[in-house]
Amino acid sequence: MKSDILLRALELANEGISVVPVATDGSKRPGVNTWKEYQSRRPRTDELMTWFSNAQGVGVICGAVSGNLEMIELEGRAVAEKLHIELKELAIASGLGDVWQRLNDGYVEMTPSGGLHWLYRIDGVVPGNTKLARRPGEGDRIDVLAETRGEGGFVIVAPTNGTCHPSGGAWTQLSGGPKSIPTLTVAERTQLHSLFATFDSVPKVEFVTD
Repeated sequence: MKSDILLRALELANEGISVVPVATDGSKRPGVNTWKEYQSRRPRTDELMTWFSNAQGVGVICGAVSGNLEMIELEGRAVAEKLHIELKELAIASGLGDVWQRLNDGYVEMTPSGGLHWLYRIDGVVPGNTKLARRPGEGDRIDVLAETRGEGGFVIVAPTNGTCHPSGGAWTQLSGGPKSIPTLTVAERTQLHSLFATFDSVPKVEFVTD
């Protein structure tokens, strides 16, 4: 498995993606204390070989440093409620069937908690991390259903496993790989995000002025 981790790190790096190892304490954080440095520069090959010779997980940094990379995550609770199936139906009904297909033929993985990650690039500037869909949870809690990792955001990818997640589970590739990450136009990205946002049910705060 360690050789698989190293291979995936090198594959991602070869596609112009900034890659860092994942901490092995279940915190789902980068395993390099100076990881923010790699939000603006990609690691050298010798750094990758040192890090990943004994790593259990692969993390990527989104944004300009990785060729305008962005990730959408549909949380496990949303997948359990089959929102990904509803998203497909919405995409087809709204004329975005081709975009949805490209996204799902590109790079899709499942997280240990049953969520889904889609990686893609944008032919424009990547904004910061964004909550796309939320809903009221128990008590005063707000449950996230869908969110992005954008400029400077950190994402754990397959085949990360073991102590990198509190459950000990692994991130699993469902389709595609580093070479098949699609590129979306800014308009396609905006339309795609609007589909996820249809599941947002958190009341909007209204400001009343005299």
